[in-house]
Amino acid sequence: MDHPESTQSDWRWIGQGRYTTQWFNALRCPFEITLETTDTIPAEFRGNAYHFTIGQEGIPFTAYFINYKGARLAISNFYGVWFEVQKRDTIFEAKRVARDKLHLPELPMHGMDIVALKASGTPPNKSPV
Repeated sequence: MDHPESTQSDWRWIGQGRYTTQWFNALRCPFEITLETTDTIPAEFRGNAYHFTIGQEGIPFTAYFINYKGARLAISNFYGVWFEVQKRDTIFEAKRVARDKLHLPELPMHGMDIVALKASGTPPNKSPV
């Protein structure tokens, strides 16, 4: 592994695979994502996102959620970047980097092309339902 941030203590690696800088550079939306089943993101990197478990306050699946325009929007932190998530059939996918209006802190892994990631996602066209 050639990634300069590959340390056991870095929270962004918890429960994730170890990838190279080149892999992070090539990452584009949409892609399949695994949601956090436990509240593992440090408070200073969560902003106003909260971890809910299925059934809690009508939540359909266990994940992080954030309130946006009166609705709960599913989000997931993937290697330091928050993504808006949608369920498609039996999988979850990161459809885009979380919009700036959500004010979620970003700490992308070294090598992530955040500009290309933002450009690759599905543009927001309406409020979540």
